[in-house]
Amino acid sequence: MKVYLLLNVEGFLNLNDRSHVRGKFKGKSVKDIWNAPDLEEYDTKKKKYDFCHVFSNPVFNDKALNALYDLIKDDVEVLSYLHPKDTYFAINVLNVVDCLDRSTAVLDIDEEYNIVRNINKYAFRKDKIEHESIYKIPENLFSEIFVTNTFKEKVEQASLTGFRFAEIWDSENEYWPIHDPKAVLFDSFGMPMSYSDAMKLVYEGKAITSRRAIIQMDGEQLYIGNRTLVGDVDWGKPVYIPPGFLEMDWYETHKLIITSTN
Repeated sequence: MKVYLLLNVEGFLNLNDRSHVRGKFKGKSVKDIWNAPDLEEYDTKKKKYDFCHVFSNPVFNDKALNALYDLIKDDVEVLSYLHPKDTYFAINVLNVVDCLDRSTAVLDIDEEYNIVRNINKYAFRKDKIEHESIYKIPENLFSEIFVTNTFKEKVEQASLTGFRFAEIWDSENEYWPIHDPKAVLFDSFGMPMSYSDAMKLVYEGKAITSRRAIIQMDGEQLYIGNRTLVGDVDWGKPVYIPPGFLEMDWYETHKLIITSTN
């Protein structure tokens, strides 16, 4: 059995008023307070997909929803967006499974508050997830969504576009995906800063990190790099700043050479 992080190939939809979704999709129903907001495309010439993320939350078009609904209907809440031409739905994952195997996973734990800051190596209890297709875990309700082989295979069978799967755990390989958990973190130095204070350093030509993500300028272009669980850096030109960044501690780090971008 394998578990994947649910990612998108590329974002193409924007939500001008992020208050509609900021901090709301935390594994609980929001249908009673949901007022369908307007989605728009960043560029009408940009390629459209069946799936993308909007502020770290999954968005399906009608094709994706029709193909996956029977599989996920008991685990999610489907909420409508407004769009002038196409049909899109916010997918609020309600299925929260306490399945992290803390005896095997490698965790960054804030001892003062007794909370998990980062999961550097994932490990799950197979007996807790063997019948799951899509879920969240209590340690990270805001952003990470996990899917299993069943979900991935259904996406592939339906030839849905825009889905990207990062394999993070294999029940047949206890060492998956990394041997050295520290390899996935960026070096950092100095005292922790708020996002707004840290961004001042970025505009001075320096780089900042939350340990898993890095932000720096290249010329006049801002780049965000995300460290993958196999140690690579996945660079992108942000069209928005993930809301979770505002709540993180940031540190100064060494600038990297940007070799390729999405």
